[in-house]
Amino acid sequence: MKKLLLFAILILSSAFICENIQASNDDDKRIVIIKGKIVADLPENTKPRQLVPSEVEAVLYCNSGNIVFTFNENIGEVTISVSDANGNVVASTICNSNQSSTATIAVPMVSGEYTIDIVGAQYVGEGTFEL
Repeated sequence: MKKLLLFAILILSSAFICENIQASNDDDKRIVIIKGKIVADLPENTKPRQLVPSEVEAVLYCNSGNIVFTFNENIGEVTISVSDANGNVVASTICNSNQSSTATIAVPMVSGEYTIDIVGAQYVGEGTFEL
């Protein structure tokens, strides 16, 4: 009888642990809204990769501290910078969407509000997120 009770407790405990792991994985990812616009005519040979309304999409992975940017159009070389509430740049990178459709940048996981600026000759965009 004790073994049966111990087995039942073990099954219930593992189900509870698995549910908590799933919930924490769901909380790991946040979509960051990037509002931007193309500021110059793109070259004629440049075509959109997908038919989506946003040229750049960003996802913040809270557990790793990475933001993954996806370029849905070839917008050329851009500088991506992340600034804290005081205007201090905490992370920055330069990437060329003609060579790669994604870029990853590591950001500090300190609570506060942050601004993402994406600036290039052909595109300007901005987004915010809070930790």
